[in-house]
Amino acid sequence: MNLNVINETLIEYNFSNKISLELSEKILTIVHYLIENLDYQKLGLIEITPCFTSIAISFKSSSPLFDEPDYLTEEIIRAAELPEKTSYKTHTIEIVYNGLDLDQVCLSLKLTKKEFIHLHLKSTYTIAMLGFKGNFPYLLGLDKKLILPRRASPRNLVKKGSVAIGSDQCGIYAEDSPGGWHIIANTDFDDFDGLKAGDKIVFKPCVKSRLNLNKSVES
Repeated sequence: MNLNVINETLIEYNFSNKISLELSEKILTIVHYLIENLDYQKLGLIEITPCFTSIAISFKSSSPLFDEPDYLTEEIIRAAELPEKTSYKTHTIEIVYNGLDLDQVCLSLKLTKKEFIHLHLKSTYTIAMLGFKGNFPYLLGLDKKLILPRRASPRNLVKKGSVAIGSDQCGIYAEDSPGGWHIIANTDFDDFDGLKAGDKIVFKPCVKSRLNLNKSVES
């Protein structure tokens, strides 16, 4: 664990250089412990934010962290030794597999659409963090057979509700924005404010998607 001072009122605890579901769950356990047990007002804390491999802590200039950046180190070490107890909400999100890049993705992965959809649906995804644009959920849990580098040329505009994969992650665009991930599906889901880091996401094909499977997906 390394402590990095980003600026006078922002520090970061980095736990690894490698993203993993296990690390994400440990980071979320630490964050929830800190949120539940620290006195924000007394410590002058503004926000504690989980990231893929780190925890960012922002604070006021009146905080003891301003003069002693390592003020919370022992508390974080203690939290890291705790077993995971936090329960998270599971969101079931209906999607239609009609993404702009789905055909090319299947070709690159040497999978039929039916095989791709089966592999994508069977996973339960964990929200590692929220960010980028709006509450874009960065999801861990993508099947290893679906790992694909991001697009060589990002798009200037990706529509809200686009479900996409990039590297070993999956995500849902929470608003219209630029993006370099492969768009595989679309959803009408709109409760992005209701998502929290640590929550689980299960994808489910909507009726239209099942009809598409029956009509056009290769066996």
